Amino acid sequence: MDAEDAATRARARWREQRDSKACCVRCLVELAQQIERYWDADGGAVRLALLAVFREALVDLAESRHAELRWIGVHGRNMKSLDCSLTHFLNLALPLEREHTRGLQEFEFLAGAIEAADGPERRAAAIGAVGAGPRAPPLHVVLDNMRSAFNVGSIVRTAECLGVRTLHLCGYTATPDDAQVQSTAMGAHAYIEWERSRTALEAIERLAADGVPSIALETVRDAPLAWDFAFPSPCALVLGNERHGLGPDVLAACAGTVQLPCVGVKNSMNVGVAFGMCAHEIARQWHQRAAHGADALASAQPCAGAQGASPTGALALPRGGHAVCAPESGVPSVPI
Repeated sequence: MDAEDAATRARARWREQRDSKACCVRCLVELAQQIERYWDADGGAVRLALLAVFREALVDLAESRHAELRWIGVHGRNMKSLDCSLTHFLNLALPLEREHTRGLQEFEFLAGAIEAADGPERRAAAIGAVGAGPRAPPLHVVLDNMRSAFNVGSIVRTAECLGVRTLHLCGYTATPDDAQVQSTAMGAHAYIEWERSRTALEAIERLAADGVPSIALETVRDAPLAWDFAFPSPCALVLGNERHGLGPDVLAACAGTVQLPCVGVKNSMNVGVAFGMCAHEIARQWHQRAAHGADALASAQPCAGAQGASPTGALALPRGGHAVCAPESGVPSVPI
């Protein structure tokens, strides 16, 4: 990014917005975001150019007819030098953001910074790795009638980090085309392969035909805990609706079911959190096997699932926007 061009565009946008109380505050916060995003770009030249515009904007606000904006403008006096540290700048900018925008969503504040930090080489490599056979871990994820697009976005973000091979989105589960999914996924939706299925049963049967067993993450009596279960490679992790979980027909179609331990009063957790915990356990097991051989997980044998699950074991998920967990041995569970 050219420093002079960036400053010219930022200054022009400020002049367009500064007469509106709401717009000028938002513009100032977004300028602060841009400064943080490009802090080290072009040897710091972009940062210095944008900081100059930021200070000019604060000085403008000191003369505003709105008392609240004049108070913001007072902060311009604290910018005695443009040659400041990132921490010093954020000490100035973040209180403005929190006070006057009620806090930005994580994706608004971080997405650009992550995009800039990744660099074009990493982004290109990530795009090329989608569906790239052996380069992608042999883990598939099946989402069955998940209601919340934000939960889907959270799962997409975690799945991309883990290099999940394919997301199978079933029923009315939102897809990465949805704006809410994209906002929560923070851009990860662009780097992960996904496909739609009419039902979870269709996805499970198609995966089975390709030699991929499905494991449900669900609250099922006597189902093994995720870390006591040896996940086959490849496999698919199946997650259900936040309120109703997975239906009996889906559980029966899975090779097995697993659950997560929980000793709290609520006895449940958000489905995106539960997915992250279980998926990382799968990744840990596979990494350990690759590093130390099959004997490394000899103590974690597949356990028979409940409700007719086969001895190969299985995964299952959530109820009510949450994944309900199994209590540890000897700890009474709290009914939902």
